[in-house]
Amino acid sequence: KLIIKQVAKSKGVLQSHLQLDARVTPPLLNRYWNNKTSTIDLNELEKIADALGVSPNELITSDKEFERMQERSEEDAA
Repeated sequence: KLIIKQVAKSKGVLQSHLQLDARVTPPLLNRYWNNKTSTIDLNELEKIADALGVSPNELITSDKEFERMQERSEEDAA
């Protein structure tokens, strides 16, 4: 799973700013941001990672870890 949204939020970066900084299309970033993609273009992921100041591997996590992150987020919201 992609955790671009979580990483961006932890750095205080809005999706619109990230899209401009990374020079990717809004539809592509929206799909990646919301995990609505079955394939990942590594060149585009690298642009996004560079704009966030992280390595591309920091934007990917396992399904199990993603579920844990979601649960923690829901607990924090409650």
